[in-house]
Amino acid sequence: MRRVDRRGVEVPASLVPQSPGRKRQSKGASELARNLLAFAEGRPKDMAFTAYSEDSVKAGLHSLFHGKCAYCESFYDATAPVDVEHFRPKGRVAEAEGHPGYWWLAADWDNLLPSCIDCNRRRRQRLAGPDGAPMADSTGKADQFPVDGAHLADHLAEIGAERPLLIDPCRDEPARHLAFRVDPDPLLALVLPLDAAEAPQRGAAAIRVHGLNRLALVQERTRILRRLELLRDVLARLDEAAALIEASGNAAARKALAPIEFAVARLLDDMRAMAAETEPYSAMVTQWLRHWATDLSRDD
Repeated sequence: MRRVDRRGVEVPASLVPQSPGRKRQSKGASELARNLLAFAEGRPKDMAFTAYSEDSVKAGLHSLFHGKCAYCESFYDATAPVDVEHFRPKGRVAEAEGHPGYWWLAADWDNLLPSCIDCNRRRRQRLAGPDGAPMADSTGKADQFPVDGAHLADHLAEIGAERPLLIDPCRDEPARHLAFRVDPDPLLALVLPLDAAEAPQRGAAAIRVHGLNRLALVQERTRILRRLELLRDVLARLDEAAALIEASGNAAARKALAPIEFAVARLLDDMRAMAAETEPYSAMVTQWLRHWATDLSRDD
């Protein structure tokens, strides 16, 4: 999970909030007005939620997150259509029996995130245990929304008074709560709670609810780490070769330094590119690169 600035994409036309100056309100604004009336008149069954599923919303989320799941950073198009996920669930809340859900935020652009099916839909999954051994559990957000304290009662409550345990990558800084295991011995790309000693433990909640250590997901992240470790080893060998050539004093051999330097530059560019926001698991790659830089500074 990585921080994403929602201002990078305009609010989709279908979700523009109600404005007194507009002759024709957006689908989302009209839907909210109808749902407010149904709630006031005690007709919850008449509430409808369709504006959030418009193609323009999906396109906006796709652009904002570069086609990646907001929670696990996997490319979702390779396996299944995207789920337009409500950070605060619209229909009900698993942890609060009788809670009607955050229905007033169903068409709120700030409450919507793109999610892969595995992070969003609750089902039995194979997880990677602390030692990498498979274990089974039910994961996937669905209508879960744990909070520290009480849930908001209705649309009149101040949203800032609620303290979610889950991490919203557009409001929170995931790197404050989540870290990846990037040590090469053993090479196992688990995500770990960075706030384990704090309260509330938001990192642990996100890992548990979204299943961020699903076995297949851990295996895919580990594959990326293996590639980084391989590139690091190649760079080390190239540096050794360049040092030997320099020490030899052989003028003919020194001609090999230019292509070696070119190869080093290309490999470093490739590693940096893997940390770009457009790439899968970029938060993990960024952490790995920082870890490597720290190791290099210690060696110096």
